Amino acid sequence: MRRVWLLAFIGYLLLGAGWALGVPVNGTYDEVQHIPRAYGVVTGQVYAQGYYFDGPASLLPGDLTCFEKEKLAAGCQTPAPAAGTPEGDRTVRWPSAAARYSPLYYGLVGAPLAISPDLSGIIGARVLSALLSALLLAAAVAVAYGLRNRMLVGAVLLVSTPMAMNLNGSVNPNGMEISAAILAWVALLALVRNEGNERRHLVAFAVGGALLLTLRHMGPVLLAIVVLAALVFARRGRIRALLRRADTRWALGAIVAAGLLGLGWILTSAVNDIPEIPGRAVHISFAKTVEEIVRIRTPFYLNQVVGQFSYGELTMPGWVILGWYALVAGFAVPAWLFAGRSYRIAVLGTALASYGTLVALELWFVPKLGWYSHGRYAMPAGVGIVLLAAFVRGFDDDFARKFVRLVVVVTGGLHVYALAEVTLRYRDQVTSMPAPAYALSAGLAGVALLGVMGWNFRSTQPPLTRHDPDTPNNVGRSSEDEAGAVAH
Repeated sequence: MRRVWLLAFIGYLLLGAGWALGVPVNGTYDEVQHIPRAYGVVTGQVYAQGYYFDGPASLLPGDLTCFEKEKLAAGCQTPAPAAGTPEGDRTVRWPSAAARYSPLYYGLVGAPLAISPDLSGIIGARVLSALLSALLLAAAVAVAYGLRNRMLVGAVLLVSTPMAMNLNGSVNPNGMEISAAILAWVALLALVRNEGNERRHLVAFAVGGALLLTLRHMGPVLLAIVVLAALVFARRGRIRALLRRADTRWALGAIVAAGLLGLGWILTSAVNDIPEIPGRAVHISFAKTVEEIVRIRTPFYLNQVVGQFSYGELTMPGWVILGWYALVAGFAVPAWLFAGRSYRIAVLGTALASYGTLVALELWFVPKLGWYSHGRYAMPAGVGIVLLAAFVRGFDDDFARKFVRLVVVVTGGLHVYALAEVTLRYRDQVTSMPAPAYALSAGLAGVALLGVMGWNFRSTQPPLTRHDPDTPNNVGRSSEDEAGAVAH
């Protein structure tokens, strides 16, 4: 188990580090907002005065958004003055739309920026973010191995999309939020399906759930989707059995405490008091808004979940995105056919709630801030569509082995392609970012380690039997049989 955890941890760390090393400053969504926030938190500016932070001029290069409009290299950025020089140490005010976000993530990753408020510090903060996310993902893999569930290992690899890895290797809490959600999903589903080491899973769920609840202000909604889906999919009597355990109450208490801290931050920081931006607001009819959500925004959401990078202008080719979703379909469609009503309700509810959250945000913010939602915002909930499928009984052992190995090969290749495509976009940059070779070497090593971990899995979940109450093959099962199964 330790070897598996270590392989997964180093693999995810190296893959995230590849993105950290291969993308220029602000080459990932909203880094220009999150870097000043991280610097501010670790230098004592936890509660921002307005939407800005005081920091040295060396913190960020100039003209950070010059490569958004056209496919230009990051060399169009103006180099920042060197830290430690009079010009570089000059205090300036850095604006940040993330100025009132929860300080938790920024406090965890911001130390390198306090030590070295320049490019080196940014790379250090990115790698630290990748490390913390890798810890969470490796814990999810360890749970899957502990359950002897080959399909769950494949599911974790499948929801670790290039977009998620890109975010893990950037200064952006969204990546760690997705990783925490994956851990919360895996641990909670193991608990409600009555599988494996319950205490270990309770600890994993408490960690993942508490982080999901507090990292970003959408956390309460996302965690609610996770919990509701798990409750629907739970074995009969399982929730009552869990609630009788003292360690369950401790885990729930930790999550409630985290939620209260998050609520306290929301109430005292005015994080939801977002001023309108007249220049970005879009004033169109409700019908036109819905039409554009369906016709334009929905494809954007789906593309971004797999690979639409930078500020949306660099989208992976259709074969990459369709290839990834083909694997998802190869996973989810058989599960839908094998499973019973509770699974189908849980999956359908998760999909509708994830999409509905994005639509609701658009409808609220379009007349205030313009188009707002991103597919990555719903990923913490949406990954459950794949993870739920791994808990359905009925996958033949031979099919599971071949399918997971297919996932290993295809996703590994697509990860390398996406990293190379994005990194080489900036091959002519002159802002002292590491050469693409460093990023690609780290990414290749990470993919190789994750491949070894997934390929060599030697145990799988038990085959479908007539004793599984959540499958159509539950022939002759009585309520007394069900009660006896829960008791042990």
